[in-house]
Amino acid sequence: MAQKMITKMRVLIVVLSCLFASQAGAQMYKGRWAVGGDFSFLNSRNAQSNSSNNFSEELGTGFNFRVHTGQFITNKLYTYGVVGINYSTLQRNYEAGTTTGGKDIRETLANATNIGVGAGTRWYIKGTERVGFFLQGQVMLSGTYVRRDEYFVENDTVKSDTKIKYPFYTLGVNINPGVYVVLSKRWQLTFDLGNLYFSQTWQPEKKGVIERSSNSSFGMDINLFDFRVGALYLLGKSE
Repeated sequence: MAQKMITKMRVLIVVLSCLFASQAGAQMYKGRWAVGGDFSFLNSRNAQSNSSNNFSEELGTGFNFRVHTGQFITNKLYTYGVVGINYSTLQRNYEAGTTTGGKDIRETLANATNIGVGAGTRWYIKGTERVGFFLQGQVMLSGTYVRRDEYFVENDTVKSDTKIKYPFYTLGVNINPGVYVVLSKRWQLTFDLGNLYFSQTWQPEKKGVIERSSNSSFGMDINLFDFRVGALYLLGKSE
């Protein structure tokens, strides 16, 4: 299903580029304000089984939505403030047969809600009259609230059913390329492609549940088909 959605998005880019090819291009210039937003979806599944009647499965779903507003400080440089919300669910299931014919079952369901604020800069690189590229950098500070349910059955006997709630906080820096499609003098369609990121996470202590900790991560996502779709609306007079 995810692959079909990606294919449809790629077709949509081509169709919109052709559909609006006869319209006037968006006028970007110093001092002009704009508002915009973007979204992405997550849908993943990983399952494994073997001849010993053991089975494991991991399911992930979620969405991310951001809105931003800012100003062109030069003809090609757009700076903005951004607010984002992310919701995700991760479910892990494990089953194993026992020597007595029963089953060991472990199930974990985690729901995470994330809200963040930050700032960003987008540098436009013109391609053709209707389609071009941009390079974008963002700094985001966010808080995440996690609700986790853990269920454990040993040899068909329930051993534990635990519910845990806790927050953590993240400072992230992201750099990514993108493509924009000019729809009219005011509207652009945008696609963020890939991601280079650094993040620092702080986990406060929750007595008896979670220990205080911090960790950092750095990486690159080069999957150009796992993109974020957005739009930008230019305010003020159009020329």
